[in-house]
Amino acid sequence: MDVVKGIARGFVRKLTRSLGMDTGIGHGRVRVEVIGADGTVKDVREADNLYVTAGKDAVTARVGGVDATAAFDWIGVGTSTQAAAAGDTALITELNADGLIRAQDATPTQTTTSVANDTLSVNVSFSVTGTHTVGEIGLLNATFSGGDLLGRTVLSPTVAVVNTDTLNATYTFQQS
Repeated sequence: MDVVKGIARGFVRKLTRSLGMDTGIGHGRVRVEVIGADGTVKDVREADNLYVTAGKDAVTARVGGVDATAAFDWIGVGTSTQAAAAGDTALITELNADGLIRAQDATPTQTTTSVANDTLSVNVSFSVTGTHTVGEIGLLNATFSGGDLLGRTVLSPTVAVVNTDTLNATYTFQQS
């Protein structure tokens, strides 16, 4: 079975190169907003994303139908400020408390940036019930402590959230 997976992944890589998509699987951005209990916007951050090696592998497997890799529609946040690295397979210090538990976007949307439907947006909102400093955000394909990490972003400076805040996170991925 591993031989079949390897052949299929190789085919997908060659196909994407032949179609002029050899810049990788695309690129992404993360937008984070902190909304206070009174509805005021307290903080907004945008940052580029690093697509990790394991995420690239999972995408080619999903595209090629090699395995049953799940959709990347879960967003998790954590406290680490350690630089994102291609070898990351999970968030470094993922939060799992006080309303900051990995959340799923049940209806991710496709939009047009350069060509029809080339951009995917995954949006979630966290209702914060404690005080935390968010330093990392990731796009994954399963609930807490499982699945594949597609990409990881480190927020600099970090984002402070307190009880009654809402943390809105949008992860966009454009196929280039």
